[in-house]
Amino acid sequence: MTAIAIAITLVLTGRPWQWELLRIVTDRQVHVFTVVNRAGLIMISLVAPLRLRTIAGKARRDREILSQ
Repeated sequence: MTAIAIAITLVLTGRPWQWELLRIVTDRQVHVFTVVNRAGLIMISLVAPLRLRTIAGKARRDREILSQ
C-alpha cells in the first residue's frame, strides 16, 4: 500500500524535478501521502471482510450440494 500511495502522491503533486530526486518532498506531499495511505488501508479493511463472507458463503453452499 505504501508504494501505491507514493505513486499516487507523485502523480497528483509531483514536480518534474522531484521524479529524479525522490528524497525531496513538500509538506503538501506528506499530507497527500498520509491521506492516500490511510484511505487505502481503510478501503482494504472494509472490502476484505465482505470478500471473506462471500467466499465462506460459497464454500457452505458447495458443501451442502456435495452432502445431498
